[in-house]
Amino acid sequence: SFFGELWSTKNNTNMKKFFLMAILPLVFGIAVLSSCSEDANNVILDDFDYPEDVLFGTWEAVMLDGEPWPSNYPTTTATFYEDGTYSGKGAYGNGSGTYTASGKTIKCYVGGDLYCKYDVQELSGSRAKMRMTRGSKKYDLVCKKR
Repeated sequence: SFFGELWSTKNNTNMKKFFLMAILPLVFGIAVLSSCSEDANNVILDDFDYPEDVLFGTWEAVMLDGEPWPSNYPTTTATFYEDGTYSGKGAYGNGSGTYTASGKTIKCYVGGDLYCKYDVQELSGSRAKMRMTRGSKKYDLVCKKR
């Protein structure tokens, strides 16, 4: 090959140095860029006010508008995944979609359309207090992490 011939020629020391000086920085740059975490381009959690690992997981509604979760309502959960997807089931429907989190707000989308919004008032490793808006309706929820 062309490069093999250039490399093996004893009189091409300067060419070898040039080749190494030109290619090594390029290879190093590619290695550094490819080793950057995926979070560098992650807009799922855009300046979210809470630690991301606290959000990830399954949350179950335990209170609705200041009262214990109604016994005649189905168990209602939402699961937030690290890849920006979520799934939910229960009193507000069953399905899945994507979400974003910024500041104190989590927005959930189904088919690209806003499905609901959570304005987070508290979020810890085991408890969340938030106001859910779905259309024109608002619900005050307290959830526990499963």
